[in-house]
Amino acid sequence: MTTLHGKTLFITGASRGIGLAIALKAARDGANIAIAAKTEAPHPKLAGTIYTAAKEVEQAVEDGSYELGITLSHRPPENLKVEKFGIDELVVVVSKRHRLASEAVIKPEVLSTEPLIVREATSGTRLFVESKFSEIGVPLTYNLELNNNQVIKTLVEANLGVAILSWRTVQAEVEAGRLSALKVRGVVLERPLALVSRKKHTLSQPARAFRSVLLASLSDKNQE
Repeated sequence: MTTLHGKTLFITGASRGIGLAIALKAARDGANIAIAAKTEAPHPKLAGTIYTAAKEVEQAVEDGSYELGITLSHRPPENLKVEKFGIDELVVVVSKRHRLASEAVIKPEVLSTEPLIVREATSGTRLFVESKFSEIGVPLTYNLELNNNQVIKTLVEANLGVAILSWRTVQAEVEAGRLSALKVRGVVLERPLALVSRKKHTLSQPARAFRSVLLASLSDKNQE
């Protein structure tokens, strides 16, 4: 029978549900686990965040089988070693037909009158954006709530609303001339990308290889 012992698995969507269940079962079977998830804040109806998932994996494997995680968090748990490897920048995206399409930078107040297409209430991106605009006292108006970035981009391209998304998500459409990306004056919409691992734990060879490939890939993109 095939065994997962000694294998390294990279699991996305691991804050809850099927992703978390797979991570826990694989960890108990002796696999090395790298987990990634976007949920940072708890939801009143849906249990689980990237933090609680990491904690459960750690508890399930006392010998250190849980090795690496990728997070956008500003506040990783204290028991984890944090290695920042990049920045996730959010931008305002509008249709090429939108009145703001020719602008490079807009005032934050402009967005208070624009119908925004946003992610679901538990989205880490949405929570981050809401906190940033709340800090400066600018209210946002939501026109539509969806859980799919591709659908959001399609609706924005059709000029049915405005969105705030990761540059990594919209780069291809902007460079193809299908969307315009704008920055917001005085609002830093950046989140640190970080690798997290257990303190005082020596990474296995597969985990070290994964880390090297990830960092090398990002380094190549930064040089382009």
